[in-house]
Amino acid sequence: MPEDVQGRAQKLLEDQSVLESNMEAVQQRLELLRAVLSNYRSGLAVLEEMEKKQGGEEMLISIGGNAYIQAQLANPGEVTRDIGSSIRISQGLQDAKRDLGEDIASLEQQYAQLAKDYQNIVLQAASVNAQLQELAQKQAQEEPKGV
Repeated sequence: MPEDVQGRAQKLLEDQSVLESNMEAVQQRLELLRAVLSNYRSGLAVLEEMEKKQGGEEMLISIGGNAYIQAQLANPGEVTRDIGSSIRISQGLQDAKRDLGEDIASLEQQYAQLAKDYQNIVLQAASVNAQLQELAQKQAQEEPKGV
C-alpha cells in the first residue's frame, strides 16, 4: 500500500475512533437528560395534582424509584424545591409550577440540540466509513493479481 494511501487510511481510522467515542458520550448524555426530564415531568404532574387538593387531604406522592407514599398535605399551596448545592427554597405552588415548567423547557432545548449534534456525528461517521470502504476498494483493484 503506498504511503499516502496508508497515511490517509490511518487518519480515517483515527477519525472513526474519535467519532465513535463522541457518539457514545453524546448517547450517554441523551440518556441522562431523558431521565432528568422524566423526573421533572413527574414532579410537575405531582404539583398539578396538588392544585386540586386542600390542606389535610391525603395524596399519593412519588418518592422516586417507582415508589409512592400516602401523605397528608399540610399546606398544598407551599412547595419546597432543591435548587442545587443542597440549597432549598420555599415557593408558592404556582411559582414552583412555573419554574419547573421553565426548567423542563430548558432541558428539552438541551435535549433537542444534543440529538441534533448526535445526528451530525452519525453523518460524519458514515462519511468516514464510506471513505474507508472507497480506499479499500481502490487498494483491492490496484493489487497485482497472482498467476
